[in-house]
Amino acid sequence: MAAVTNNPAVLSQPRIATIEADGGQSAADLKKLYLADSEEQALLMHLNSVLQLSGWREDKTFVQLDQPADIRYQVEKRNSSLLVQQITRQQGTMLRKSQQIDVYGISPLVKWDCEPSLATCWVYDPRDGSRLFQLGANQGQAEDIARTLGRLIRNLQAVGKQAALPPVSG
Repeated sequence: MAAVTNNPAVLSQPRIATIEADGGQSAADLKKLYLADSEEQALLMHLNSVLQLSGWREDKTFVQLDQPADIRYQVEKRNSSLLVQQITRQQGTMLRKSQQIDVYGISPLVKWDCEPSLATCWVYDPRDGSRLFQLGANQGQAEDIARTLGRLIRNLQAVGKQAALPPVSG
């Protein structure tokens, strides 16, 4: 985890979310919280819950809670991939863009950063480092999203590894 300092050089570098449970809730706690059947389901529910709270709004001075954010996201599991939907609201219409992320071969250490001058936080795509999620300016939520996404990737990678192992003969 990056230490918060007043040094501008340190603040401009993207941060990496750690996957240990020390800063966040354990998978068992998330399973209880969301009444989920599996860690994977609990992580996915938690990720979508925090994404729902941290949508990006163009007008930050007047937030109407009954109006959805201008940019928000939803993540679904599709086999060994994650389907990321970006939902953008423009002049009363909704535009959906989807992209699929195969979890194999990518790092579960997901980077995030916030730009106070833009009142925006970013979570970066673990495949190529491009911007994946544009969020509101809440550092805690951005870190939670990056950490949970990394934990979900690691969980899906581990499940896939176990399924690919040959059965042990006695």
